[in-house]
Amino acid sequence: MQESKTRHTIAAALPMTAADVTRIIEIAPDALQSPEVKAVCAIWQERRGSRPMPTRDEVLPRPLAKFLRYISLTRFTPESGDYEFRIVGDAHVQAYGANAQGERLSQTKSASPEFVAALTHCLDLVRSRRAPLGYRGIMGRDLSQASFDWFETLYMPLGTDSVDFILNAAVYRPREGKWRE
Repeated sequence: MQESKTRHTIAAALPMTAADVTRIIEIAPDALQSPEVKAVCAIWQERRGSRPMPTRDEVLPRPLAKFLRYISLTRFTPESGDYEFRIVGDAHVQAYGANAQGERLSQTKSASPEFVAALTHCLDLVRSRRAPLGYRGIMGRDLSQASFDWFETLYMPLGTDSVDFILNAAVYRPREGKWRE
């Protein structure tokens, strides 16, 4: 009982509230909340059948056409060990304030080095696991440059024997209800 009271007192003394601090958790595909991300995941799962993953041609462009706004597609380049943005949907452009289509991840000028490192880590995990990887989170005031305060995202591998592409579906909630101009 005393320990609980002590934790509460310490938490009350901290300068930040829960809404101020960024919290991101890894989620399984069956824990998705967003209807758009769920729908993209369902198409990915249907197209892969009993295989570890579908190919790019099995999911793009026609099957996912109505969800292109929420999609990004990166291609892994074994020669350089880098990723190239092939498709960047409007939801991503609004959320990050830039369109990185055609850019290599390591050379993108529109993102911080910390973001590039975190995204590279996520993409590498999807390639090594050959399985989807999801995240949901609250972007707190500690990341004031973020134009959104909540997101849900799922990275899904595409390929035959190896992961050639990574499909991402994501939704973002703009800070204070509207996107920055």
